[in-house]
Amino acid sequence: MDRAVARRNVVLSRMLDEGYITQQQFDQTRTEAINANYHAPEIAFSAPYLSEMVRQEMYNRYGESAYEDGYRIYTTITRKVQQAAQQAVRNNVLDYDMRHGYRGPANVLWKVGESAWDNNKITDTLKALPTYGPLLPAAVTSANPQEATAMLADGSTVALSMDGVRWARPYRSDTQQGPTPRKVTDVLQTGQQIWVRQVGDAWWLAQVPEVNSALVSINPQNGAVMALVGGFDFNQSKFNRATPGTASGGFQHQTVPLHRGDG
Repeated sequence: MDRAVARRNVVLSRMLDEGYITQQQFDQTRTEAINANYHAPEIAFSAPYLSEMVRQEMYNRYGESAYEDGYRIYTTITRKVQQAAQQAVRNNVLDYDMRHGYRGPANVLWKVGESAWDNNKITDTLKALPTYGPLLPAAVTSANPQEATAMLADGSTVALSMDGVRWARPYRSDTQQGPTPRKVTDVLQTGQQIWVRQVGDAWWLAQVPEVNSALVSINPQNGAVMALVGGFDFNQSKFNRATPGTASGGFQHQTVPLHRGDG
């Protein structure tokens, strides 16, 4: 914003020198607050793994001119199929991770019995954290056996009922989980920094998954790539698990053929 003010003042000075405005207009306008907003091209839909793969391919072919010569790039990806693929990957990763239990809060901002943070400190802390797909950072501001209240980065609050935390059996190992919680306070305490996601009209406790996945959808008639998802979320990991040669220990690629009449 400081650079915007400086640029505004330079333009006003030039206008004054050239006689387009008076000294009074210059003085008045120079003291007005800047209320400009950042503008960016509207994005039809987000496909960051695909976009990065295309960017790398263009750079490998054309070098720096890929950024400067105004190329138009067309892919076989469609919004409907791509969004369905991304949702499928995220839903299945979250479901798998939840089945293995809750690993606890991401952080403890203040302990039970300590003075609670003020709202500004809470929101400033949350704003510094990333979002991962549908997962939003939140801070538990109150909790009782029936319900917990959590504040989001924008200062709004959401309620987490028993339905939203019932899945959170304590994680003990990949094959063993603790008992199902009977009340919200078995899982959540005031001062915890957690992750939440919206499920329908309700809010659920969540956690950043430790597993990952990828998906490629190919048209069997012509080999065109219809959708490509390289992982749960690009902010979490920019490693593209969908491209050839990226598989390593712990990864499994599976091709599922679909034929007409199979349903």
